[in-house]
Amino acid sequence: MRSNLALIEHRMALNLEENGTDILLEWQDYASGPTIDPVTQSQLGTPTPQREIVKGFVHHVPAVAQTQVRQFAEIEVGDCLVDLHPDVVIEGRRGLTFTFDGRQWWPKALGDKLPQSWDAVVQGTRLYRTILLRR
Repeated sequence: MRSNLALIEHRMALNLEENGTDILLEWQDYASGPTIDPVTQSQLGTPTPQREIVKGFVHHVPAVAQTQVRQFAEIEVGDCLVDLHPDVVIEGRRGLTFTFDGRQWWPKALGDKLPQSWDAVVQGTRLYRTILLRR
C-alpha cells in the first residue's frame, strides 16, 4: 500500500493552520550582510528589525522528565519543542526569537542526532520542522 504524500502534506498544513499557535518570529537583518569588526568582533552596520508570524504546535518539557532517563542531554526541564511548517526559514536570521503565550524563547544549540530522532518523514519529505527552544 502506498501513501498519498500530497494528501498527507495538505492535511498536515491544514491542521497546523487551523489548530496551531501563533508564533511571532523576530530577528535583525543587515542590508549589506553581516560585517564583523576585526578588533572588537562586534557586528557593524545598522540592523533592520524583521518579524513574521507563523503557526506551530508547542510541546513543553514536563518536570517529570527530570526523573526519567533521557537519551539526549540537550533537552532540559523548562525547554519546549515547536513543530513548524518545513518551509519556515530559521537559518541566517540573526538574533532570532520566538514569542508565544506572552513569553519570549530562543533557539537552543543541538547536536546532529537529536533532530534526526524526531523529524516525521514520509517518502523522503519532512512533514514538520521541529525546533528546541529555551527561556
